[in-house]
Amino acid sequence: MFLLLLAPLATAAPSARVVHATVDPDLRHIEGVLWPEAPCERWIDPLAQLPEPHDDLNSQRTYPGRADQGHISWTPQPDGSLRFSTELPTRFGALGSTRAGLFANGGWTPEPLCGDPMTVVDWDVELTLPPDTVG
Repeated sequence: MFLLLLAPLATAAPSARVVHATVDPDLRHIEGVLWPEAPCERWIDPLAQLPEPHDDLNSQRTYPGRADQGHISWTPQPDGSLRFSTELPTRFGALGSTRAGLFANGGWTPEPLCGDPMTVVDWDVELTLPPDTVG
């Protein structure tokens, strides 16, 4: 019976999101277009969900300077896509920008709040980087 419950999950076709974006030479800003796998009317800024440090010690471990959450803005387009602009936070860790470079382990595009939040999603991303950078 356990295998029967997992079978539908294993055979479900993954959704796809297509993103074409460009990283600014300042390694903090990203501009692009996202085509969602299905129409969605509710989107969120995942940067606003990043946890904030609770004390001075953790603040110094999170931010190289003053606290900076960053933000994502977007505009729905007539073809169903979203044109977005991301300002990454000046923050250490898997999502941020510091003098050492840009680190964005996801979270740099708007995220949909439509359908099943546990849906498996395939990403097709075309990212243009500034000259003399590696990604």
